[in-house]
Amino acid sequence: MKKYYFIIIFILLGFFLPISDYVELNHLMIVDKIGLKCNKDSYHLYLREVIPKRSDNGILYHYKIYDGTGSNILNAYQDLSHHTGKNIYIKKVQSLVTNCYDSSTTINFFSIHPKSIYHTKKNIKKELEKKHSNS
Repeated sequence: MKKYYFIIIFILLGFFLPISDYVELNHLMIVDKIGLKCNKDSYHLYLREVIPKRSDNGILYHYKIYDGTGSNILNAYQDLSHHTGKNIYIKKVQSLVTNCYDSSTTINFFSIHPKSIYHTKKNIKKELEKKHSNS
């Protein structure tokens, strides 16, 4: 009989206890593209965050680009991470856009396996702003 009282009390407490609004995904920045601009004495790193939004037509994807500058890739990454306030998740990166001759340094630093690597002399941030991750 005591078991039933315990179950009833547990169920009633479940109805009256507040439910937290905390969602872990709100604190996670999912990156689908990385951009790296190499200069003689500095690196400019761009990360494109994917922001899924629920709509009547399904899920729509919005993007936000973060950037950081430093004397090397690590310093640029640290500068960028200070601006985001989120945990950065880069394991699902689809593409790398860079003007650096050697992209293997970037790939090894982030331990990523992008589907495509673009070497360009164009504006890297504008390349990242393109809608599709494989554009």
